[in-house]
Amino acid sequence: MIYYAHTGGYTELGGIKEFLLKIRFLNYKRLVPAIHKLPKKTKIKNVDTGLTGKLLFERIKERAKYNKDIKILIIVDDGDCKIKNNIINDSIERLKQELSNIKLIFLFAEPEIEKWFCLDKSCIPNKPCKSKGIHSLLTTLIENIDYQYDENKKSCKEKFSEKFKATLEQCGIYYSKSSNGSEYLKKIDQDVIQRKDEFSRTAILEIKSIDL
Repeated sequence: MIYYAHTGGYTELGGIKEFLLKIRFLNYKRLVPAIHKLPKKTKIKNVDTGLTGKLLFERIKERAKYNKDIKILIIVDDGDCKIKNNIINDSIERLKQELSNIKLIFLFAEPEIEKWFCLDKSCIPNKPCKSKGIHSLLTTLIENIDYQYDENKKSCKEKFSEKFKATLEQCGIYYSKSSNGSEYLKKIDQDVIQRKDEFSRTAILEIKSIDL
């Protein structure tokens, strides 16, 4: 059994397990969030909703204390410009020390999971948009990511997901995390993400090489 944990957003709830199965077909079980079925849209009511970074790590420690079966745990989270700016490194090291009996694999989408949708555009039809196709606009978007960290917001100065949504809307494509995020995540190719995303590559390779 391979355990995994992530924040309680619709994209992650609906698509992370399928994405992990694409990386490697294993027996996965979710540790966090403790939701047993997908909630109706706009009605996520759970103590794990929105947890990210240090708060997600704290919840993982709480749950891991009561489950002695965990040998391997994959943690999936948005980087929110913390990985690029080396802000979360101390928290990662502390979690490794406190859960030293568990192999931890950190699969970060830096800055947000929507970047993966730009790297593997197969989830988005390449509609013409002004003078360029939507795929060309998405390539430009990820080539110009602003990784500035906002200390007050505890995340990126600019929300990449909002810029992603605005780019799609230029081409007449509506996007919301609750309506489309999980479906996009189910469609993307993990090999493309491994090849193109420096922040996710190591974790994907670790999952592929798990020694059972």
